[in-house]
Amino acid sequence: MEADQTDRVKKTTLEWLPVLAGMDLFSDLSPSELGLFAKEMEIVSLSQGQFLIRQDEPGDSLYVILEGQFLVTRKNDRGEVVPLNRVGPGACVGEIALVTGERRSASVRADRDSIVARLAKDAVEHARRTAPQVAGRLARIIVERLQRAELQNVLFFGDQFKDMSQAVLKDLEAEMELMLCPSGACLMREGDDCDGSYVVVSGRLRVTHQHAGGEPRVSTELGRGRTVGEMGILTGGKRTATVCAIRDTLMAKLSVEGFERLLRKHPHELVKHFAGAVINRLWTQTLGKARDKNSVVTIALIPAGNNVPLTDFSRRLAEALSGHGPTLLLNSDLLGEYLSPKDIAQTPLADPDNLSITRWLNHQESAYRYILYQSDSEPSEWTKRCLRQADRVLLVGDATVSARKGEIEEDLLTDPIYRQLPRSLVILHQGHVTYERTEAWLREREVRYHYHVCPSDEQDMARLGRLASGKGVGLVLSGGGARGFAHIGAIRALREAGIPIDKVGGSSMGSIVAGMTALRWDYRTMIDQACAFRYRMDYTYPAVALTTGNSITRQLRKGFGEQKIEDLWINFFCVSTDLNSARQRVHDQGLLWKYVRASMSVPGLFPPVIEGNSFLVDGAVFNNMPVDVMRRQDDIGPLIAFDVGAPVRLETETRIEGSFSGWRALMSKLNPATRSLALPSLTKTLMASWLIKSDEARETMQNLADFYLLFPVQEFGLLDFNRVKETAERGYAYTSEKLAEWDRDSAGLPRLHGKDE
Repeated sequence: MEADQTDRVKKTTLEWLPVLAGMDLFSDLSPSELGLFAKEMEIVSLSQGQFLIRQDEPGDSLYVILEGQFLVTRKNDRGEVVPLNRVGPGACVGEIALVTGERRSASVRADRDSIVARLAKDAVEHARRTAPQVAGRLARIIVERLQRAELQNVLFFGDQFKDMSQAVLKDLEAEMELMLCPSGACLMREGDDCDGSYVVVSGRLRVTHQHAGGEPRVSTELGRGRTVGEMGILTGGKRTATVCAIRDTLMAKLSVEGFERLLRKHPHELVKHFAGAVINRLWTQTLGKARDKNSVVTIALIPAGNNVPLTDFSRRLAEALSGHGPTLLLNSDLLGEYLSPKDIAQTPLADPDNLSITRWLNHQESAYRYILYQSDSEPSEWTKRCLRQADRVLLVGDATVSARKGEIEEDLLTDPIYRQLPRSLVILHQGHVTYERTEAWLREREVRYHYHVCPSDEQDMARLGRLASGKGVGLVLSGGGARGFAHIGAIRALREAGIPIDKVGGSSMGSIVAGMTALRWDYRTMIDQACAFRYRMDYTYPAVALTTGNSITRQLRKGFGEQKIEDLWINFFCVSTDLNSARQRVHDQGLLWKYVRASMSVPGLFPPVIEGNSFLVDGAVFNNMPVDVMRRQDDIGPLIAFDVGAPVRLETETRIEGSFSGWRALMSKLNPATRSLALPSLTKTLMASWLIKSDEARETMQNLADFYLLFPVQEFGLLDFNRVKETAERGYAYTSEKLAEWDRDSAGLPRLHGKDE
């Protein structure tokens, strides 16, 4: 509760004018302007120990301290009272509530008998009209205090600095300088000299590294509370990465000189913290899991094309995201309800009031995990603000209308300021219908990912919520010949356990089952299709391969039809190997049957799929279990990997020393009086050879996955295509057993409301 207003001193505000005039807040005002402002104030006295402000209670006033001293404290999550500051005459307290409209973030208690001047929110608005110069200066002071309060939140109450004592944190805060890095600007470049370390107070940074070939690659993104530059400040070496702001970002800088002063005072804690931060970052980057899972995610929702039902969709997405953390939805009307005046959302970016709006928006990041900025339907000032505040953009289009770009896409998203924003496309459907126009949408715009969603379907929106928040569940299926049918049973076990599959990828035989999964076939359909599939060897003169490939191609086309990958409701990819470039190819667009056919084309056994100068063969040659491909997708959180590529043993009692005649083997089969030679077939030898690389890479891929299963399917042969049901049942039983052992809640695996069979 605010301080009791009944106990007032007899001295009027006008009599306090000499004291007020000497304060920084009012130093630029003329006596007449200050007099007008002072008339809006009330004088309040407090006794020692009396609370002026209490944490978590509503507030509608700021206070100027005229005499005395106050202690500012805040309770942390454990209920411990943390002292933040002591303030005396000339200081303002409580002003943040006037900007944010939120409850008090801290308590303020009199250290001794004190006198303050109270200025209510209504009085501030009146002063704004009568003395705009005062209001402008007051706004700047409030913004500076708000920025400092946000820094204190990060240091004293965030996870990043929890290993530091209160004494060290206070000294660290005193050394830090607040600075703003505009959207698109670079904070540091790889190879530059180190000038300090930085903490993100609000906003978002992108870290890139220069790789061979000259193209920079995104290493990670850093949000609220994350630090960058520790390695340089520890070693004194050059910058090891380039760091740029994705959006307007407020940071606190610790200079090299400031670090050295702190190091002399707190050597043990400082070295331990900074060295630990460097080691942790290097370790997570090595595993490919350098993800900013705790920082706020801000998403701009922009119409793609015309007549998009954006308001309804935004509300549904906010509901879906709220299951992953507190979520705030903002549009131009809602902002007018939080702040005043009602049309404040259309304030130009160059307007003096813009700073206060921006800081209010950034301040919401201390209360919310996700913030959705729903743009207007045209390129308005609010739409520009949505893009400036966003970490990423979701372009939302209606499947029933033209795929052409809308006005915002044409006019704003081509601006260099916004061009680097990562963007994805959401295509809205009225039901789960077959759709064949995704290619047109993708041809019109460059996006990282695209998603098909029926907004009225709760499961669809839950899937989009997971992907938009970077918590999508990815599933990767390995190759392994007929052993790959174990994947079918494993997927059945996942569905029965209520574990969603938001994206699926595979290699070789895993690409077939991944395609079935992306088509959302049920277990029975997958089994029936697998039983119909026959790996019949249509041998031919081995000019290109031992078989013509007609049989496998015909069966794939029959099963998958002319389905295109980009039209699938569940995102899919498969990998093949390009013999000409000796590189992996990732296929996430085009005909499903064609690229599955490429992904499982064992070299020498099947002809390659030829595209231009690319000779595409089995993905297992390069990557039998493409967990790394899935891990690089930043909309994926928990990653499940199923491996049927168990080592293959080729057994024989026949000795071969340097050479062997195939005619001898043939004669042994034709002559009943001769003992048949127990030799592995050429087909088995070829298929076993491309699994060798997967054995070498298994440990690496296992480390990249959150949940990894190597199936006990050694008893099944690579060519046992007549044991589909038995193999699938083995996968089902084994996965069900292991699922019971996994700690799903602590590992982040979500649960569906119902089972998908």
